[in-house]
Amino acid sequence: MDRLPDEVLQLILNEQSKPSSFVKVNRSLRAFASDAYVRARYFLARHGKSQAMFYALGRGDIVTERVIKVLLSCGAHVSRHLIQLAVQHYHHGYVSFINRPWVRSLPFVVFARFLVLACARFEGDFKLPSKNDPDDGTKFRRWINEREREIGSDAEKEARAVVEELIRTWKFQPVCDEDPAIAHFALSLAVEPKLLVLAVANGYCVDPVYRDYIFRRMLTLPSKEGLLHTSVAERKNKLLSTLRDVCKSQESPIFLSRTVAAEICLEAKIDKVAYDVLKSMDQEGLLRFDLITLVQDLIKSLVPTRSIVDPNTVAAIHYLFNDLPAHAANDAGVRHAVLLTVFATSLTAHIANARLLELGLRPDPADAVPGVRQVYRIYHHTSETLSPISRDELVPVLLSPYVHTHHAIATYARFYAFYPNELVDDMLKEVALACLKLQCKGQMLESLTRRYTGLVDILGQAIKEQAFDLDALPARDALDETKKRFRVALACEDGASVSIAKSMIDSYLDDLTHETPPPLLTARWVVDTYSSMSVQAAIFADHVVANSAERKPDYWDRTLSWAKKDVGTLEDVPMTMKHWEILARLGRIPSVRMVERVTAGETFYQCAEDYLTQREPSVELEAPVEPEMDLAAITAVEVSAPSARPCEAVAEKPNSCAEVESDDDNGSSSGVDGGSEPTTTASSSVAGARANVKPGADQVKAEPGKLAAMDVEGAQLSSAESEDGFECNCHSHCHPRCQCDCHSDLDADDAYATGDDADPLECCVLGLDCPERRAFFATPAERKVAFDKAGQMRVVAENAERIAMEDRQKREERDQHEGEMKYLKKRIEEAQRELSHVGAGLEYWELQLDRGISTAGLSDTIPTETIAQLQEYPLSKINEYGVDVESYREDLSCLEEELEYLDKGAAERERQSSLWVSAMGELHRTETKRLAETRKRLGLQCTAKSPFLSTLDYKVGYWREALDRHREKGQRQREP
Repeated sequence: MDRLPDEVLQLILNEQSKPSSFVKVNRSLRAFASDAYVRARYFLARHGKSQAMFYALGRGDIVTERVIKVLLSCGAHVSRHLIQLAVQHYHHGYVSFINRPWVRSLPFVVFARFLVLACARFEGDFKLPSKNDPDDGTKFRRWINEREREIGSDAEKEARAVVEELIRTWKFQPVCDEDPAIAHFALSLAVEPKLLVLAVANGYCVDPVYRDYIFRRMLTLPSKEGLLHTSVAERKNKLLSTLRDVCKSQESPIFLSRTVAAEICLEAKIDKVAYDVLKSMDQEGLLRFDLITLVQDLIKSLVPTRSIVDPNTVAAIHYLFNDLPAHAANDAGVRHAVLLTVFATSLTAHIANARLLELGLRPDPADAVPGVRQVYRIYHHTSETLSPISRDELVPVLLSPYVHTHHAIATYARFYAFYPNELVDDMLKEVALACLKLQCKGQMLESLTRRYTGLVDILGQAIKEQAFDLDALPARDALDETKKRFRVALACEDGASVSIAKSMIDSYLDDLTHETPPPLLTARWVVDTYSSMSVQAAIFADHVVANSAERKPDYWDRTLSWAKKDVGTLEDVPMTMKHWEILARLGRIPSVRMVERVTAGETFYQCAEDYLTQREPSVELEAPVEPEMDLAAITAVEVSAPSARPCEAVAEKPNSCAEVESDDDNGSSSGVDGGSEPTTTASSSVAGARANVKPGADQVKAEPGKLAAMDVEGAQLSSAESEDGFECNCHSHCHPRCQCDCHSDLDADDAYATGDDADPLECCVLGLDCPERRAFFATPAERKVAFDKAGQMRVVAENAERIAMEDRQKREERDQHEGEMKYLKKRIEEAQRELSHVGAGLEYWELQLDRGISTAGLSDTIPTETIAQLQEYPLSKINEYGVDVESYREDLSCLEEELEYLDKGAAERERQSSLWVSAMGELHRTETKRLAETRKRLGLQCTAKSPFLSTLDYKVGYWREALDRHREKGQRQREP
């Protein structure tokens, strides 16, 4: 302590609420603390300039005349209100909020010196109030009462003038936190800007919460007297004038914070006056931050929150985005937030395109097809305008947890941005692969694979490539922080994905009137698509276990029954010892559901290969099938630029597959010159095809100028088919207007315009991957090859669907069986409780009967009739309870027999439980041995156990006891 500099000693002293013991440590500290400047800095540091003098007057043991003088010279605030309270309290007057000696502990010389120095700071006739005169605090409370009674009355105006004089001349403000005036002082400053200017001039300091409240109230709620009946321009000028006076000094503790400015920006569309005042302050340099940077940070901070799709927030973001300069609006984070608000809240691409045009956002012509790029020459993209929307900006929007389908964005890319189909398909493939790394994109994957069935094989292969072993995990002696942050590729739980999707309705709990439908998790989609016993599900389960982190149960886990599954591991995927070894390697706590599955005696597997090799082989196709097909190759489409003569486009590319997707069906053959015979034949062919469309099917859409080309091409195909003798059968081939209808615009806005509100009409199981779709304009021989290939693909798709359906049926049957078992067990518990209750009643009345008989035997004076009457009621109750006991015993016996009949796998579960307990015991011994070796190698007396090992310490014994109880129960049931 002797070597510490005075500055450090001052900091230590300032942290002591009662420094008397500290300064008595040695003579040097006592000498240091005796200095008047040290004591004055102590009060200023602990209580601030506003309250330093009040608390110093209560420490008569350390305050001297010199300390008083230093405090006043350092800026400690003194008001006439403080002097009045000090004089009143010194003469034993009543002060409501002071219950301690306070100034009476000061020597009279020091108190007199304080009065002399304090009174000298005021200019004017300083008089102490007489017995009947109110002090300054009473005058302020009178104004508050008049204001609560009626604002704008003569009495209120008179009282306000008095308070204004108190603040201007006599420096009035609350003397401490216990002063009753402090509760109303900040509010009065918020609604009376004139008083705020005077208080700031006096050096008024306020808590940051009160400070933000003052500015928030000042900018959003106009005073009923001063600004309520004024025009917008007058209100703006008055607010700006007041804020200039308040914020003109950069050293002033009263300033507009970023929090208040952000709240004003969010309400910019509602309260434009406050937003205009904020912009004017930024232009004049009155803000301590850059307003444009604040708006950018505000918009980007809303991306990971559920409020990004709230209509009010969306309107505010769009308003702020339109007000930003071009260089700020082109920020990547800001553009992502704006695009997310547009596509997440727009049902169709047409609506999204209209909203984007209002915001000044247009597609990038560099990504469009070559023939369409000329259209965008009217948009002059200079450095002063917004950058166009690129393909790389649409991918993060599709990966957002608030975008559940690709329809609107894919349609926008095709028909409004004029992206080539290869580019759109590559974008969707990239999105599908990226969705595997997030936990809440099951709906997006389902939407994509329903349109492009070839994606199922691509995603399945991608999942297989992510298989890992224990060596890929961090080493056992790695740092705990490294293990805690470790994540594998699939189903990675991050702040922008799973935690948001699961807790997205936490801020709206008060508005919920029914159970909100849960989001489809990626893991659940994998199980439903590839079956629970597939390689993909097994690999995905390993990733889910490795990425599971210890977290508190959120809203979904607390309230919704569906979320009680899929915690830590996949519910329908068999649990293996590898899952527990992964948790042991990472030192993480196993989920509650994993512990329950071990307790329930689930089938034991050492690794996934144990049950994958037991699966029955799938049905092999007679014809060879391509194992993997690229999405771009499956759905490759060449889109030509619009031409004035459609027949020329047909002549240039006679074998191209036109993407018949658009927003209208107004194409006609008017562009073909002369109305030649082939055109007439084509028109009749198309008309005949239209007649075969079944009612309710989606009408085929063609781009403007392409329908005539389709008609001419159809005429050529019709003649070719008749020559080869191959006739079209619309019931088995995928034509644009046949009953299969797989060429309907599955990505268009009206894909949901069917009778079913849930899913669009889809008859072809191959969707947009159907080979006959590509071969529609090809030769008859190519069409026949495509027909055979489509048949093979349908067999594969139907086989996969059959396997998935059987897997779902097994899971449903198992869940139903478990539900029945739980219901029976619950009924058995209720029957046992009722049996115990009636058994206790029977014993009670038997005891009462025995007591009655004993009493009658001891007394000879009780008549026999009286004894019979006393015994009659207990006997009736005994008979009644006896009947109830027999009835409950029969019911309990029937329920136990029914449970035993349903519980056919009890012996097998007991055997599996024994295997699990043995394996867990071995794992526990191995981890304990490794911990001991680590402790010995490091030379430590004790080492903290990992959360996983601490869990096993308790659970292994619990599982063994449960297994022993189950065995004893089985032996009792088998005994005669």
